Amino acid sequence: MNRQTRSIFLKISCLTLAVQALGLPLLTPRAIAGSDPVDPRASLEAAMRAGITFEPPKQGMPTDTAGGASRDAGCAREDISATGCVTPLMPENNYGLTVSERPTFYLYVPETDAKEVFFSLVDENRNHHYQAKLPLDRQEGIIGITLPENAPALAVDKTYQWTVILIGDRGLRPDSPGVQGTVRRVELDATLARQIEDASLAERAALYGENGIWFEALSSLATLERNGESSAIASTSELENPNNIWQEFLSSVGLQAIAAKPILN
Repeated sequence: MNRQTRSIFLKISCLTLAVQALGLPLLTPRAIAGSDPVDPRASLEAAMRAGITFEPPKQGMPTDTAGGASRDAGCAREDISATGCVTPLMPENNYGLTVSERPTFYLYVPETDAKEVFFSLVDENRNHHYQAKLPLDRQEGIIGITLPENAPALAVDKTYQWTVILIGDRGLRPDSPGVQGTVRRVELDATLARQIEDASLAERAALYGENGIWFEALSSLATLERNGESSAIASTSELENPNNIWQEFLSSVGLQAIAAKPILN
């Protein structure tokens, strides 16, 4: 033991004796670290019992988005009603993250005479990324539009504006009702990716929602709702007035007026 090491050892020994003389407990490495490490699974289960909600991404909406104001057929979100507007299933700023190359875009459509919808996706430079006309069921409800395999994949860290317009008997017109939203593709970090890989569909929805990834949280819950599982899962929650996790999730972003509408596809 050299002189410097001996000096450090003596200082530590003196400090230990002083602490013991004062009657103070010595902290072991385990005590310093705290009690048993938190089980991520237990934390996730506790969060699910409290309900699946959406936490907006911390980085906020990028300044290089492709579009301006939302095209909402003249309806503010607070005016949405059973007879009301074409409405995107999006957070209040109409901006959402996805981790998918080809996500699904959901919107509410009231009873309408329109037979088709026009779907368009443009990039940050307003270049057309994808567009198509799709048949529309005239029934009121929520529809999902998924980018097909032949559509170009969304690029990571790029922002796109999506638009859906209803096409009536007079064709596509400037005053045709429609909606717009903004989507940005991001990559999952490795830890979250591992958690999602081992999770159930409801747990995935909770993880995506907690981490601000709107599109996958919504799609996971939509699948549960279509399969009739939302209400069963909500019955085990600690929510004061649980309906089902799909409706609670939509209500958390101000879409309670259409939360109970049927998913048509």
